[in-house]
Amino acid sequence: MSAHYGPGRTLCFVLLVSMFLGCASNTPTPASADPVASGLGASQPASPLPSSDPAPIPAPIPSPTPAPSPGRFAWHRVPGSATGAGDDWGEMYQASAIRFKGLDVLNVDWQGDGPQIWWSEDSLHWRRASIRDFRSDPQHEWLQVNGIAAGESGLVAVGQHGDTDTNIFEAVVWKSADGKTWDRVVDENFGAGGDIQFVGATGAGFVAFGRDSLPQGLAGATGSGTLRVWVSADGSRWQRATSGSATRVAGGLVELVQWDATLTAFVASKTKGASKEIWRSSGLTEWHQVSTLEGSTVGFVKVAIGPKGWLALGLVSERDAAWTSPDGISWRRSGVPKTFVRSVIGVESGFVAVGYRQIPNGGCASGPSEIFGETSTSPDGRTWRKLPDDKLFNRASIRALVSRGASLFGLGVAILNEKPPRTTVWTVALPATSPDPGQTPKPSASAPSGGCGEP
Repeated sequence: MSAHYGPGRTLCFVLLVSMFLGCASNTPTPASADPVASGLGASQPASPLPSSDPAPIPAPIPSPTPAPSPGRFAWHRVPGSATGAGDDWGEMYQASAIRFKGLDVLNVDWQGDGPQIWWSEDSLHWRRASIRDFRSDPQHEWLQVNGIAAGESGLVAVGQHGDTDTNIFEAVVWKSADGKTWDRVVDENFGAGGDIQFVGATGAGFVAFGRDSLPQGLAGATGSGTLRVWVSADGSRWQRATSGSATRVAGGLVELVQWDATLTAFVASKTKGASKEIWRSSGLTEWHQVSTLEGSTVGFVKVAIGPKGWLALGLVSERDAAWTSPDGISWRRSGVPKTFVRSVIGVESGFVAVGYRQIPNGGCASGPSEIFGETSTSPDGRTWRKLPDDKLFNRASIRALVSRGASLFGLGVAILNEKPPRTTVWTVALPATSPDPGQTPKPSASAPSGGCGEP
């Protein structure tokens, strides 16, 4: 449900990727609902969108994950491409997933010239959704989907649409009844030159946060950018919210978390330096501050919710930091995952975080550095252990996590036999007790032997 602003976000990611290959973001659901996850990635030429009548998704096959011994945690890579022949989700700069009526819906940002919304009925096989009213001129048209929310009346996606020749951009909303086909919502309340970054749903409808114009210096800029809040009972008809509490939340929002019929907002504090104020709403326009997350920096918060409570990841003095909470209100500092986190999820046995580390190039010619995927687990969000290095993740990494039943699915990319990245799914049977990764290894300076991404 979150992102960074408009085309400027592309600039941010380019700079960050040159430093350490990524940024971060998204939000799962609690014990009473299906968990949700998020992650990140890099760019690749755009694949064509499917026809409005795509071929049926392949029949689901049983997960090939071997049943682990109690308490053990071992990933298994599913053979073949997760998206079938002729299509892929690129390298995933950013990804967020939600579940709607049993369907997984995945929003992927790959820094290409087109949107990526994917859907799956089994978390193994993925198809690209049809987004209508787009690509009349694919050479010059910009479309970015920043977030997706599920409500009682369907699904809503928000973002920005525009023309790179004329530099005319506008905030846009799409709606879907099934997650597979999306139609644009036309509403005069969305101003020209704007952008919508966050969207969430309560029992009363949908709430969206953004600007009605972009800051000067960005493509399509028309002014300093006025922060706005839009609300809708059904996702089709929208109006601007002007309440003082909603405007306050919009003024510093860095993460929006949907938990059942309640929204929780992490908002940069105006009075306590780098701290985050935590606000909640179960309606559309009225928000109430419930607590403060002390000491975190303004630009980075990642939140996971599960049976073991809440986990927030951020930065303190430019160093990784973490907080845990039983209810999202009272927080305390905790240990941090032992990896550069791209996605984190709450599960029955605790929390799972995935990411990667950079390693020296060992002869695989894909660039000046390589990646090696990593996984850390925690029984409570406070103490973490990293799984031993697995050659399955030599030049491969998981960028988003989705759980279904007793299995966890990792969505990401693998570079095999010096070929372009392949869209890949890994699976693991979740242990009922705290995952036991075995002895925590010392980071190696180079990838284990076994070739470039070879099993």
